[in-house]
Amino acid sequence: MRGVLAFSLSILFSLTGFSQARTIEEAKYTEALKRAGEVTYSKPYRVKQNTEQCALENCVWGPLYRSIKEIVPGGAMRSSFIDTQRGENEPSSVWIFIGNKRYVNRRNSGWQIEPDAKSSKPVDQQTELLSAEYRDLGPSQIAGKKLAVFQKAIRARLNFNGTSNDSNQTITTWIDDGGRLFKQEFLTTNSAHGSTRIEMLYEHDASIVIEEPIMPMIDPPVAFNPVGQGKQITRGEFWDHMRSSQAATKDKSFRTKVTNQHSDIPDGRWELYSSWVCDYVFPDRSHMVYTHRSRREIVRIGKTVYSREPDTGWARTDEERPRLVSAPAGIFGYPPESQFLLFESDNVDGVPLALIRIISKPKFVKDKNTGSQITNYWLDENGVLVRKESIYFNESSASGSPKWQRQIETYEYNSDIRVEPPIH
Repeated sequence: MRGVLAFSLSILFSLTGFSQARTIEEAKYTEALKRAGEVTYSKPYRVKQNTEQCALENCVWGPLYRSIKEIVPGGAMRSSFIDTQRGENEPSSVWIFIGNKRYVNRRNSGWQIEPDAKSSKPVDQQTELLSAEYRDLGPSQIAGKKLAVFQKAIRARLNFNGTSNDSNQTITTWIDDGGRLFKQEFLTTNSAHGSTRIEMLYEHDASIVIEEPIMPMIDPPVAFNPVGQGKQITRGEFWDHMRSSQAATKDKSFRTKVTNQHSDIPDGRWELYSSWVCDYVFPDRSHMVYTHRSRREIVRIGKTVYSREPDTGWARTDEERPRLVSAPAGIFGYPPESQFLLFESDNVDGVPLALIRIISKPKFVKDKNTGSQITNYWLDENGVLVRKESIYFNESSASGSPKWQRQIETYEYNSDIRVEPPIH
């Protein structure tokens, strides 16, 4: 096996074709790469990496993955991953690292905060360096660029959890006449896993800018601050409250009153925009009456829909499937960076209620100064959801239209609510 490894390494040296190749001291090699790194890493740059692999016997190179990293000095990096082994041509995942913050967008599912990596079981791993050789391969040209080329070849033995494997690695580095890294190639052959070849191309681009993909939260408008100090709770604790409300109102009919309001400023006067009342009966019955602007009325019973406009009679239509009734505390989705606060007591119309406040960022908002959505959930003494309020900045509003929106929903639970067909 070692003969195969040595033969692979000798082929690499013979293929380099550098007539001026000569062995140099480790210190000279290290100093050359250190200077190139200092020049390269001092300004924004991009690294395009292509990784291939082949079996130890009958080596045929096949794609493994490609990646692109953009790096801005000071601790910011954007990295994209393309799984070429699966035949992909576009990034399947993109990461952004800014300071100690990490964000990820997997398969265009939207940006999320990357959680801290879980600690893994420690492994028993040791690397024994068997030999190392350093070479100055002399001058070269690629695409009209004059380059200096250096090479490092090492033999090592890796002891991993009681198993020993020998490997050879050759690292070839091209440095341009400006002293910057231009290209690197890594060829590693392992006695157990075959060979891996990595090519890294460096581009220097001063226009690279890396910013946080998720806007930071802002403080809620003063008008919506409850009295007292809220306690930070987890997403799981929030869900525990919602599940408790669902359990207490399971299969109960309920009435929802909804009002939508808008305003030019969040602390200003709210104007009524629309409102409606809807009765729900499990599993698939509802009766909605619009009480402002539109006066439409809709009754749904299973797949059958009855509707009428003002001054018209009832019309009947059928849909492909019924719209099932969901409990008011049953559907919630908030981004990973959302904040959850619990206020033990908050008065609403003189009634003491518990309040859970969630501060999150709507996807359509880009303005850092107005980019928070505030959602309040009020629970009665039995832990049942009785009121919900959402306040957000609607950046998609037409020019001149009020941009602050507020929706208030109240819930009344009554098993005696009935929804019957208005016509037969």
